Amino acid sequence: MRKKIILLLGFGIFISIGLGYGSGRIYSYIHPMQEVEGYWEVNYCFNYSPNTYHVYSRVNVMGREINSSADVYGEHHDLKARRNIVFRMIDVSKGIFIGEVSSLSITNNDDHCLHDFLYTPYSISYPVFYKIDNNTILIEQSQGHPIHNFRLLTRNDT
Repeated sequence: MRKKIILLLGFGIFISIGLGYGSGRIYSYIHPMQEVEGYWEVNYCFNYSPNTYHVYSRVNVMGREINSSADVYGEHHDLKARRNIVFRMIDVSKGIFIGEVSSLSITNNDDHCLHDFLYTPYSISYPVFYKIDNNTILIEQSQGHPIHNFRLLTRNDT
């Protein structure tokens, strides 16, 4: 009798671990950004050092990956830099993304502060997406983003 109970408990524990692992693996591939998939763009200005920069950024959200390319313009509307960055989701439940710069080119290579600022990889944790309508999203990047907290993204399906 005792052997039968131990075998039944062992089998139950084995099945529960297998079901827990399987459901955890399935959940890890479900991403909470399914409603915001697509192509987006955002414009913003930031002050760094004595200069003011304007950034025009295009964001592509597909699956568990966010690709972003940005053009940085100077005060006189001249192109200063181009950057491509890829964000990968690290933790689904906490919404932690790590950003890796895939390419960066700066014109004239004379703005070392801008180079250091744009090339620094960073992570974003706990982003909040507020869907205003089908073509507009307000994203709050409260922890980890070095420039601003809020960004207004507009859909660009061209």
